[in-house]
Amino acid sequence: MIPPDLQQRLRQRYNPDGSPLRRSQLAMLDILRHIDAVCRRHSIDYWLSSGTLLGAVRHGGFIPWDDDIDIEMDLDSYRRFLAVAPAELPPHLRIHNSSTDPMFLLSFTKVRDIRTVTKEAGTSIDAHYRYSGYFVDIFPIAPSSSRILHYLHGKLAYYGILLVNKACSTPAGPLAGAIYRLCHAIMSPISALVRTIHPGQRMRHLSPSTFTAPRFRSDIFPTRLIYFEGYPFRAPADCHSYLTRLYGDYTALPSHPHTSTHFS
Repeated sequence: MIPPDLQQRLRQRYNPDGSPLRRSQLAMLDILRHIDAVCRRHSIDYWLSSGTLLGAVRHGGFIPWDDDIDIEMDLDSYRRFLAVAPAELPPHLRIHNSSTDPMFLLSFTKVRDIRTVTKEAGTSIDAHYRYSGYFVDIFPIAPSSSRILHYLHGKLAYYGILLVNKACSTPAGPLAGAIYRLCHAIMSPISALVRTIHPGQRMRHLSPSTFTAPRFRSDIFPTRLIYFEGYPFRAPADCHSYLTRLYGDYTALPSHPHTSTHFS
């Protein structure tokens, strides 16, 4: 963890108490605590991932300029969570994915606070979503033997979603969405079959996804507790190995931090 005095200077610069970013971070922390409570009640495993885990290890909580929370689950845990969460989360939190919103064309789930409003900067991909609001991303992880297939499937999805989003301003919008879902339905079984051929320890975000970096079972399981913003959450067994594979020297601070979400 970085020295406390440096952490305090970063907090004062990027997310001081009462700032819009800090308020949004605390709202997302509240969502994460509700997710954690559901997982604890049902013995569902998950772990802090990507920049959220980096924040926990390096900063003891949010990276001061970070504006989201990411967690990962293996595919079985992910399905179990989606089966019980709608009935157990408080009314202001909603499951937002392709099953609850026909315009949500991604392969993961957001748990959203519908009392709030957000807009992801630099994109209009969320302009036609059923729900807005602060969110926690839940990424399902599956065995993955082929980085190339994972990459191609992700690129197909990325450009397909951009085309669908552009078409949504025209009468062809619903048709474009239907064509995209059909292509995804054809591609997904092929991707699922190939990824299970000798994946070894490698796992990746469920296709289609633009995040191709592998995760390794030996780095993650069995998960353990780590403190994030003063609360215990699940984390990979070997945080150092997990983060090094993703970021290299993750202890180094970036020279030009930025955020990707607008809050209101």
